[in-house]
Amino acid sequence: MRAGRFEALQPAADWQPLTTTDWPELLLVVLDGELGLHCPYTGRHSLDVGSLVALRCPSVMVRDLSGLDQAPARIAYGGIEALLPDGNPWITDDGALMRTSIAESDLLRTVQGELLQESGSPAPGSGVVVDCIAKRMFTTLMRQQVTLPQLSAKARRLSRVLDALRADLSRQRTLDELADLAGMSRTAFHQAFCEAYGESPLGCLTRLRMERAQTLLKGTDQAIKAIGLGLGYKSRSSFWSAFKAATGQDPTSFRAQSRTPLQPG
Repeated sequence: MRAGRFEALQPAADWQPLTTTDWPELLLVVLDGELGLHCPYTGRHSLDVGSLVALRCPSVMVRDLSGLDQAPARIAYGGIEALLPDGNPWITDDGALMRTSIAESDLLRTVQGELLQESGSPAPGSGVVVDCIAKRMFTTLMRQQVTLPQLSAKARRLSRVLDALRADLSRQRTLDELADLAGMSRTAFHQAFCEAYGESPLGCLTRLRMERAQTLLKGTDQAIKAIGLGLGYKSRSSFWSAFKAATGQDPTSFRAQSRTPLQPG
């Protein structure tokens, strides 16, 4: 999922348009007060503090519905392009709206602080931070809307291994260790993991490490050697070789290219 810059707005008492230029969907959270939201397709909605909304709808209008005993309405909003893992849009109906509440969640504080701060920051990696927070917001919405099927016992075992890999990318793993974690024989575990995820367990670990490495190279000034050590590589050269084998670029070139401003065509 990609996200644009998020902005804070204090709507007026009269209806006013809310636009996110060049983005197909809108992600909005009510920070204070009570908000009125109108879309030609989904109608009018009243949103309380902490309401989180994802919406695909042109000509969105908002207004302050706060009473005298309430703080004025204040929102944070931004454009997103949310795709499901298979590359399809999260929903295809025009005007589709999903909503939940994050009023009791630390996510609301994250939006008020870090999301808005990073959206207005020129610091390297600010866009990565915005994307991550927006993904967390959208994931929260999806969890409220989608009922997942019950996992089989085997699927739960494999999921436990995947969670362990993600939780500690620096740890050196062996196939025997992971099979023990899944409570399966080495051969059965390797076959089941490959069938479920389309890659080997250790191949999956390498991919997760490389994805994390790319994020750190793009969004931080951390030394390449330190990134490699933090991902379980014993030397700068071993990390360098693994990164180039996975991406086709060495870490230095990747970092330089990711930070080179695009020239106008």
